[in-house]
Amino acid sequence: MFAGAATALSLIVSTLLGFLIVKKRNALTPALDYLASLPLALSGTVLGIGLLLSFRDGFLPLAGGAGIIVLAYLIRRLPFGIRNASSTLYNIPNSIEDASVSLGVPPLRTFFKVVFPLMVPSVAAAGVLVWTTTVAELSASVVVYSAGQETLPIQIFRLIDSNLMAQASAYGLVLVAIIIVPILIATRVFRIDLFAAK
Repeated sequence: MFAGAATALSLIVSTLLGFLIVKKRNALTPALDYLASLPLALSGTVLGIGLLLSFRDGFLPLAGGAGIIVLAYLIRRLPFGIRNASSTLYNIPNSIEDASVSLGVPPLRTFFKVVFPLMVPSVAAAGVLVWTTTVAELSASVVVYSAGQETLPIQIFRLIDSNLMAQASAYGLVLVAIIIVPILIATRVFRIDLFAAK
């Protein structure tokens, strides 16, 4: 559930941020691009500790709840979605958007009617990538989770630590299935070429 929520939020946020970075360039977009890529340079443990310290109390106390796990996943995997969205947006000429706006279609409707349909394969590939890496996330999860919110990787880690290898292997098999099923659906059913060179 945490990985699903984080994947859905990541696709929405990364699509919008990618659009702002590529199509609405201004003096702040390089800084936005840099900040969006920053989680790639941080380990999950450091990110988890930072989130716990930031959201321990104050106006938005997320520590101890499910929200901090979803936030950790969102921040950790956001660069993947932004890079996928940006790569497609660089290939969409501005003239297509300009033609739609010049015909009287508002910019927001132009985005959903003209630009977003061209981005759908890239967004779907980003969804699979974010899902597969999020559902197996351990380093940030192990720092921010609370009792009763153990994810599969945390449970596997705890079983291995307790030397219960058979049970850990069973959980590992479930995790592999959860990762492989969306890949098979994307490649076989929707014919998304996830492994094509961009």
